[in-house]
Amino acid sequence: PKATARFLVLGNANPMMVKGVSESLAGRIGFVDLSGFSLDEVGTNRLDALWSRGGFPRSFLAEDDLASVVWRQNFTRTFLERDIPQLGSSWEGFALEQILAVLQTREAYFWGTHGGAELDLLIMKSGKRHGFELKYSDSPGLTRSMRIAMEDLRLHRLWVVYPGSEAYDLDEKVSVIPLREVPAAME
Repeated sequence: PKATARFLVLGNANPMMVKGVSESLAGRIGFVDLSGFSLDEVGTNRLDALWSRGGFPRSFLAEDDLASVVWRQNFTRTFLERDIPQLGSSWEGFALEQILAVLQTREAYFWGTHGGAELDLLIMKSGKRHGFELKYSDSPGLTRSMRIAMEDLRLHRLWVVYPGSEAYDLDEKVSVIPLREVPAAME
């Protein structure tokens, strides 16, 4: 008889991250949402521990309540302080690097005001000021910062660069473009 093989592939995917993937995964991916431990799994006699420690295995199975609290604090801190910021800045850093490589200019600046308005990249090209906002978003829109930058810097054009695939206008001089379209936009 033929030997059959079975595979269990484990992983985790944040639905917000998968939503931003430009390649369609239709028919090639399946999701199984898993919650933490349930009362059925730990037994009704552990109801108070499940309620106070939560269902994450390391938190629930910790040696004592203090160890459980420490694990949860570390988990939350790591998630909020390290993991989340690395995503919305990793892409922005990558996009900035690619834009500068394409434009081959030394006249590249970050711009910000005391009032909080910012522009990720200001470049001078052919005697004109061009602005770039880098957004890790599915559908970026026009912001107050962009309006202020357009007016204060008298930008010739402002491009909002994102990881999507569709280009569209937000205003007469403000367009959303995929990163891969930056070279064509600057011609």
